[in-house]
Amino acid sequence: MLQPKNPSKFDSVALVICFLPCLFLAFGRSGAQATTPLSEVAALNAILGRWGRTASATSSPAWNISGEPCSGAATDSTNFDSTAFNPAIKCDCSYDNATTCHITQLKVDALDVVGRIPDELQNLTYLTNLHLVRNYLTGPLPAFIGTLTGLQYLSVGTNALSGGIPKELGKLTNLLSLSIATNNFSGPLPLELGNLTKLQQLYVSSCGASGEFPSTISGLQNLKTLWLGNNNFTGKIPDFSRTNITVLRMQGNSFEGPIPSGLSRMTNIIDLRISDIQKGSSSLAFISNLTSLSTLILRNCKISDIIPSNFSQYTSFQKLDLSFNNLTGQLPQSLFNLNLLSHLFLGNNNLSGSLPANKSVTLLNIDLSYNQLAGSFPSWASQQNLKLNLVANNFIIGSSNSSVLPSGLNCLQRDIPCNRGAPIYSSFAIKCGSNKTITASDGTLYEIDNQILTTASYYVTETNKWAVSTVGSFSDASNADYILYSLSQFTNTLESELYQTARISPSSLRYYGLGLQNGNYTVKLHFAETQILDPPTWKSNGRRIFDIYIQGKLFDGRTVAVKQLSAASNQGKRQFMTEIAIISSVQHRNLVKLYGCCVEGGKRLVVYEYLENKSLDQAIFGKNNLHLDWPIRFEICLGIARALAYLHEESRVRIVHRDVKASNILLDANLNPKISDFGLAKLYDDNKTHISTRVAGTIGYLAPEYAMRGHLTEKADVFAFGVVALEVLSGRSNADQTLKNEKVYLLEWAWNLREKQCELELVDPKLLTFDEAQAIRVINVALLCTQASPMLRPSMSRIVAMLTGDIEVSEVKSRPGYLTDWQYNDLSSNFASCGLSEPVISGSENERFSTVSSTSMVHNIGSSASPTLPMLEVIGDGR
Repeated sequence: MLQPKNPSKFDSVALVICFLPCLFLAFGRSGAQATTPLSEVAALNAILGRWGRTASATSSPAWNISGEPCSGAATDSTNFDSTAFNPAIKCDCSYDNATTCHITQLKVDALDVVGRIPDELQNLTYLTNLHLVRNYLTGPLPAFIGTLTGLQYLSVGTNALSGGIPKELGKLTNLLSLSIATNNFSGPLPLELGNLTKLQQLYVSSCGASGEFPSTISGLQNLKTLWLGNNNFTGKIPDFSRTNITVLRMQGNSFEGPIPSGLSRMTNIIDLRISDIQKGSSSLAFISNLTSLSTLILRNCKISDIIPSNFSQYTSFQKLDLSFNNLTGQLPQSLFNLNLLSHLFLGNNNLSGSLPANKSVTLLNIDLSYNQLAGSFPSWASQQNLKLNLVANNFIIGSSNSSVLPSGLNCLQRDIPCNRGAPIYSSFAIKCGSNKTITASDGTLYEIDNQILTTASYYVTETNKWAVSTVGSFSDASNADYILYSLSQFTNTLESELYQTARISPSSLRYYGLGLQNGNYTVKLHFAETQILDPPTWKSNGRRIFDIYIQGKLFDGRTVAVKQLSAASNQGKRQFMTEIAIISSVQHRNLVKLYGCCVEGGKRLVVYEYLENKSLDQAIFGKNNLHLDWPIRFEICLGIARALAYLHEESRVRIVHRDVKASNILLDANLNPKISDFGLAKLYDDNKTHISTRVAGTIGYLAPEYAMRGHLTEKADVFAFGVVALEVLSGRSNADQTLKNEKVYLLEWAWNLREKQCELELVDPKLLTFDEAQAIRVINVALLCTQASPMLRPSMSRIVAMLTGDIEVSEVKSRPGYLTDWQYNDLSSNFASCGLSEPVISGSENERFSTVSSTSMVHNIGSSASPTLPMLEVIGDGR
């Protein structure tokens, strides 16, 4: 029989082992008696109650919010990350000799929560994990978040939080992971994030941040993962060489090149993604030491270099994307031999030579389009399941090698496109992603487009009439055929079936017309808006799918207005797209519908519904033939007021317009008013009494506190409404130098007439009859709206009630605030246009230009687009 060498030690171990079950039993009995402080119970009830969420003993797994929350799944072994356990809490019941429980973890994940982060959250002071992702939380990330100093994990990603990123996050010095990604924040990342010395993971991608990336963050030595893509960070690429980062994703910003050589010291990095560098020229020299890389994306980084020949040292490579650069030279055989490499994207460069003779069996996704490659095709080009895009190169496809690749590649080479010199048609129409032809009501035949196209693919029709190619891989690989389907019946379009399928591609999607006759073509863009019928949910709100149909001549019964935004905007592409998505979800009968947007390079277009009767300023100041009698004018004032009340007080996203004026109010066929440009000025922060901001608006409509100090509240819109109301009533603009001195400034004249009790002299003399009581009410409301102090101006909801007669008009106590003693040229340094161009009606006599901003809006999408290059030469460009 074996004896232990140290009996006393063995006995002590046995004693501990025997004692542990007793300890667990004792702890279990004590834990059952432990209670949660009433302050935490009340806070939890308030938080979930405000969000319309509950958790009871009938839920699975069970925990009881109506009684003792720290029970059931909140304290047992149920996995906090379980999808069935949601909403979820976890508690620690070891406090005060196991008599007190504290809530340490809270999760509300993808439950379509709409609302703000409640103040009661600050009462859960023992939280170590706060997980509020994939909802529709709005308003700010409150500053009190900095008081929850026990937090180790904070995740509020994929919401609609706005305002500045609070510097108080820097007080959470125990944080290991922070995610604020995919939100609508604005401004820079706070320098105080550099205080988070324990931080290992930071996710700020698509959060709306801008400015230079803080050097304090790039010095966090424990940082392992950093996602900062799709924002508008500017300046030089940060030096992360002092960190231990293994995953760095910074694509989709406005960083300046060159790529810093210091990145070569990050020898532990396995995932590096950079794209869209603005200035400077870079090389590939810095990757020479980064042999642990599995993913390298350097897309559109202004790299001028050759591909290194010694790629055999990068044995971990799985994905390599060097597309849209200026790479020259030949394709190295060592690159194609990498055993783990599965995705290779080298399109849109200047590579030459032939394809390598061999390729690893794992390399199944290759894009080499838009280069200068030539020669014969190796045997691997016919490998089963290979996705190979060789469009726009210099290959000569003859009968001897035509069977190696999918048919039609000869039609998509640089110098030998199909039908050259023999144009055979002048139009074509394609039903993107459809498996059947569709004949529209106007006789247009939309052809089938159901070929499976994925990471690097192309397809040419049997008739050689048109072709399509795709490039790029989706990270989640959830859509195997890169086609979206919808069974929805679309409204406001004659051909609903056209919009039920769409092709998608993460990198590029190109359609080619082959053999088009020479000449100028009228091209119309048609946008279909897919709107899910459950607007409060995260899955639908603000998320839209746009399908674009381009053909020689296409009519579907709709006309839209397209506005080009100022090129001077510094807003990041992702932030712009996010704001457009949010704005498109703001719906009111007196707001112009925003259908969508187009972003191409530096150009940004927004697409609105088309309003037949143009703008209000043309109707009341212009020479058109619209007759606005008194009932119509009164309804116009009331409609504008209702729209502003909705934006300020009823919309899920609180919006201050900042540029309410007659030219931003459009009239539909029935002369109903609709405010335009309402969301492209400022998404307002509910938690602040005002915003200090650069002035963006039009002289004559600006509230004094906003014009002089940049002090922005919804009361700035109230002031502008008062000016517009007087313009509608009087039929004249707010400043007219052609009138007598006492009448030049509308506000001043209105006040003087009121003091003389002659206010009805304001009414437009073209109105032969009008309701005197209503007119006096409008005048008094307008004078209330234009009080010098914003505190004396009513809210828009009270203005609506005053106009309708539901409540009495408050007493006007003082003269309005107006800026008649300011010289316009003295204000030039204080004013900036809001980045939106004014309307120009093509071919109309009634072109009206603002004194502040330039104009470039096209109201009728039907205007022709005349390409300057033949269709065949577009293939040679490829950018």
